[in-house]
Amino acid sequence: MPSQPQRVSLKTWKEQTAAGEDPGAVLIPKAFDCDEVVKAVGSGMDRTLKFTISTGTVDRENDTISVKGWDLRAFRKNGPILWAHQSRMPTIGRSLKIWTEDERLKSIGQFTPEDMPHPLGLGFGHTVYRMFVEKYLKAVSVGFRPTKWEKDEARSEETNRYAVNFLKQELLEFSPVPVPANPEALVEAGKKGIDVQPIYDWCEYALDTGETLCLPRDTIEDAHKQLQGICSSKIKGQRIEIDMGEAKSFLGSFKNFLGIGKDDPPIPDERDEKIAALEAEIAELKQLIDTEPEPDPEPTPEPEPAPSEPKGFDIKSLEEYVSSPEGAAEIREALSEMVDQAVRQVTGETD
Repeated sequence: MPSQPQRVSLKTWKEQTAAGEDPGAVLIPKAFDCDEVVKAVGSGMDRTLKFTISTGTVDRENDTISVKGWDLRAFRKNGPILWAHQSRMPTIGRSLKIWTEDERLKSIGQFTPEDMPHPLGLGFGHTVYRMFVEKYLKAVSVGFRPTKWEKDEARSEETNRYAVNFLKQELLEFSPVPVPANPEALVEAGKKGIDVQPIYDWCEYALDTGETLCLPRDTIEDAHKQLQGICSSKIKGQRIEIDMGEAKSFLGSFKNFLGIGKDDPPIPDERDEKIAALEAEIAELKQLIDTEPEPDPEPTPEPEPAPSEPKGFDIKSLEEYVSSPEGAAEIREALSEMVDQAVRQVTGETD
């Protein structure tokens, strides 16, 4: 199974290629924003939006991406929509359709329901959906693997900025990114009832961990500063974690969202697995104890020992005791009682 491409910033990728280095199979992000980036689809109950996620025009980084050069085969298998290219977090939606039209790459995306858990908060995908509908978010960013490109010498010289024409590239995911028309728009969204706490939590997470691939750090710092007045710090200095219960809840909800695996057995709890393993071991031991030993096909009668005063156990007398029918029966009875006591302790049963 091939490994996932390493994620690098566009700046790092350009520095490597400008120095004549081979960046290898990497994933780089590229943001696109305009007033026409998003249009609502349907009644809104299905949480679907129509995105323009890339065009062939010169972008803010002085580059172009050929619309005809997109390889969409890998993306169409799963169609992941991430939040700000955070691959370590669950997706916030999926692409239902992707196509090229009028020198644009477009997609219809569906966001996760309002009751679906996420590390950044319950219903975080739905929060992002609402912010797009209300025009507080307008930008998306494609995560792609360049396979063929060239430096645009004329544009580089004219603008004094390193310019690249991406000729062929493989789309791996796309992400909404928090680049509103102005940072105050986030505060306005919060005042209108949209839960922007998850956006604030993500800003702290990105700043604390340095995972700011898709946006300049000062942009995230500005958004974080604007939201401080209406949000509370929850994760400063920490990585966002999901405990076992939250993970099980998310996986179950996300499988329902995808419409697959409805008949699958529930995800086992780690403690349930340990108890089941212990019970299996106890049952196996009891079976061994309860099984009568096979009789010797030609038993050799042992002479009756002469009565004598007890003088203590030696190895020979112990072996004779264990091999005798009476001794074996007593040992089985004692072991059975020990196992029964262990089972009662595990299950909490009393005599």
